[in-house]
Amino acid sequence: MRGVLPFEAYYENSLGERLYLDRRPCVISGGTLFDTKWKPQTSSRPMGEGLRLLSAKRPSEDKTVELDVYADTQEELADVLENMETHFGRDISAMSCGRLYIGDQFLRCMCMTSKKELSRDFVMMGRLTLTLLPEIPAWCRETTYRHLPGGDMDADGHKYSYRYPYRYGTGMAGITIYNESYLPSPLRIVFYGPAVSPRVEVNGSVIGINTTLLEGEYAVIDQQMRQIYKVSADGGKTNIFDSRVKNGRTYEYIRPGAAHAGVTSDAGVDITVIEQRSEPRWALS
Repeated sequence: MRGVLPFEAYYENSLGERLYLDRRPCVISGGTLFDTKWKPQTSSRPMGEGLRLLSAKRPSEDKTVELDVYADTQEELADVLENMETHFGRDISAMSCGRLYIGDQFLRCMCMTSKKELSRDFVMMGRLTLTLLPEIPAWCRETTYRHLPGGDMDADGHKYSYRYPYRYGTGMAGITIYNESYLPSPLRIVFYGPAVSPRVEVNGSVIGINTTLLEGEYAVIDQQMRQIYKVSADGGKTNIFDSRVKNGRTYEYIRPGAAHAGVTSDAGVDITVIEQRSEPRWALS
C-alpha cells in the first residue's frame, strides 16, 4: 500500500472531527488496510482426501496504519502528535468507534495503540504505526435512497413542514434500490413521523415497526448493527426492538442487484444500502 493513495483518506472520530491522512502533516505510507483474510470452516472429504469448505467469515483482526508525520519545526511536530493523541483518545473516552475513510468507503474502528519512531537527526519528522480495532471487520460503502410521499411544496421540491433532513423533487409509491456488491448487503431504514406503523416491502419482505411516530420523531432499523430504536424530537433515544414486525425478516439482507422497495405507509423513508467488503475498492467508480 506504499505510495500516494488515489483517494481522500481521513479518520473521523466519534465526535465527527476529521484528521486527514493523505496530506501534510500526516500521510499514510503503509499498513495492512488493503490486506484480505477469510477464516474458513472446513470438514474432511471422504477417505480423508483434502478438505471441503463449509463456510468462511471475516476474522475480527487488528488493522495497522503507518503514517509519516512532517512539520516545519520541532514544536510543530510536538503539536501534531499532541493533537493526534487527543483526536483518537476521544473515542476511548466515549467508548464509541470512529470511522476510517478511504474515499467513500469506511471502516468502523477505534485506535488502540500508537507506536512512535522519532529521530534525533530529523527532529521535524516522525513515523507512527497505528493499530486499529475494527468494530465490524468489513469496509463499508453507503448509498441512500429517499422517499417522501407528499408534504409542503417549495421551489426546490417537496419537504415536510417540520425540519426534515432532505428535500425531494417528486414523491412516488416505491423506489428501486441497488446492491452493487456481489454479496448480500444490510440495510438501514429510517422512518420519519408523523406516521403510524410504517413499513417498507423489499422484494416481498415486509420490514417495519408497530408504533406511532409523532411529528419530529424518527425510527431506525439498522440491520448491520442489529438495532431498532426511536429518536424523539428532543433527541432522546428509545429501544423499540419489540415493536418490530415479527415475521423473521427484519434482519434479512438485500441480495445483489436491483430491488423494488414499496412504501406501505405515509411515512417519509430513507433506505441505505450498506455494501460490505474485505478491502476497499481499488477503483474510484
